[in-house]
Amino acid sequence: MAGEKVLVIEINEFNTDLLRKAADELDLKSLKRVLSFRTGSTMADQEHEHHGLDPWVQWVSVHTETPSQEHEVIRLGDVTKLKHTQIWERIGREGWTTGVWGVMNASRSNAKNNLFFVADPWTFSERPFPENVSGFLQLPGYFAKNYLAPSKSRLLGSALKTSAYLLRNIPLSKLISDGWYLARNVLRTGVNTAVLFGAYELMSARVFAKFRKAHNPDANIIFLNSIAHFQHHDWESGGHLDATGEFVFKTIDRVLSFVLPKEGADVKILVLNGLSQRNVSDEDFYIYRQIDPLRFLERLNLKPVSVEQCMTNDAHVFFATKEERDNAARILSTGHIEGQNAFYVEVDQFDDTKLFYQLAFWDEVDMKAPLTVGNHLMRFDEEFAVHAKRTGEHVPEGTYFAAGVEMPARVPNSHVLRHIWPLGAAA
Repeated sequence: MAGEKVLVIEINEFNTDLLRKAADELDLKSLKRVLSFRTGSTMADQEHEHHGLDPWVQWVSVHTETPSQEHEVIRLGDVTKLKHTQIWERIGREGWTTGVWGVMNASRSNAKNNLFFVADPWTFSERPFPENVSGFLQLPGYFAKNYLAPSKSRLLGSALKTSAYLLRNIPLSKLISDGWYLARNVLRTGVNTAVLFGAYELMSARVFAKFRKAHNPDANIIFLNSIAHFQHHDWESGGHLDATGEFVFKTIDRVLSFVLPKEGADVKILVLNGLSQRNVSDEDFYIYRQIDPLRFLERLNLKPVSVEQCMTNDAHVFFATKEERDNAARILSTGHIEGQNAFYVEVDQFDDTKLFYQLAFWDEVDMKAPLTVGNHLMRFDEEFAVHAKRTGEHVPEGTYFAAGVEMPARVPNSHVLRHIWPLGAAA
């Protein structure tokens, strides 16, 4: 009932065996605490990666308590189409105060009794609440979408805004401690995307902790994505942890050390992954990312008004008119590379000026190979770069760890939150 305290920690896609291995080998005390909780499995309602078995689909299922076949949100950034109530909306009406941080493909939707809300950096339609949190999000929001071709001036400007926010809102002692932690680890790992995402999550969790302390909601939800990123990009066969892997799991443990309530506190805790990954480091499956999608579309003589690049190899594009949108869809659909179709293209059913496209080519390719689109011929590496030789792929079975919450041994991921907040429960 409202007035209780609940903490939901969403650690996206973690592989449970790898999590246990890291906790044991690195003696990660906070992770070991989580692993000591009651555990069980969750199941997604999709089986095919890139066609529903994706985090931007399955977390919508978790948050709306609705299978994906019903909520039908299948693209990152498409929450404007969401017609189902999310958990913070439902329990807000039941009298719970909520704090929601970093959640994937989600919307605040003016939820009653929501005290603060931040979505993931790729959900372009969603503004943070309160609005001043946008100062913190300047650098991560810009870098997450533009790290292959950033503007130096915009990168510097956003970095200054984020740094200023942190200096105003996080105690200097914590910033110095975290800065020293990050610096000595970077000396071992070098600078790579896994390290940058881990550093972001550490700072993000510090800001979350500040808001939680200031507002003291009944229910807090925080989303963490760095383990999923590591598993997709850097997961070695056999689970060996190199310096980057050690950094990722040590950083998650550091986050948990101040996000988890103290031992014995009267707080219900649920940690879950939504879906999981298995290691495929011995398979040849490549993901390529567009270097600058706006430049690419303009090179094709298309007329995009704006482009919102997604997490990996896809983007939403907006045009001034339906005719320009449909022309772009037609031209992109002609794309070929090495005898295969290059793009998956989808026109939006609700917005006549919007389309979604994805580089739907997964084989290893000669980066100098010709890419043809309509009447245009270009070299593949002029517009695309290797995002990753994938080392982890999605699987539908997930895991939960629960303390103070009665859960069945196996539950659909769309029903898992009902065991904390039963449907129809009185406020």
